[in-house]
Amino acid sequence: MESHAAELRIRLRHLRTFLEVARERGVGRAAGTLHVSQPAVTKTVRELEGLLGAPLFTGRGGACGSRRRGRCCCPMPGRR
Repeated sequence: MESHAAELRIRLRHLRTFLEVARERGVGRAAGTLHVSQPAVTKTVRELEGLLGAPLFTGRGGACGSRRRGRCCCPMPGRR
């Protein structure tokens, strides 16, 4: 039941942001594509990670990669 409640709090913006960060392989690039600030993207990703109870990305020097859990949600994040 609690899992179902968490699913209800996931919004389309969470999914769009997650997919764009995965495609662009970086928060900054995703922010530009989504036309929002980098802190807004970071906040949205952290909210989604909190709802799912697991980290979705690893971050290093401006780039990020999908963690195993993130790859399960988005197996082939092709760049545009």
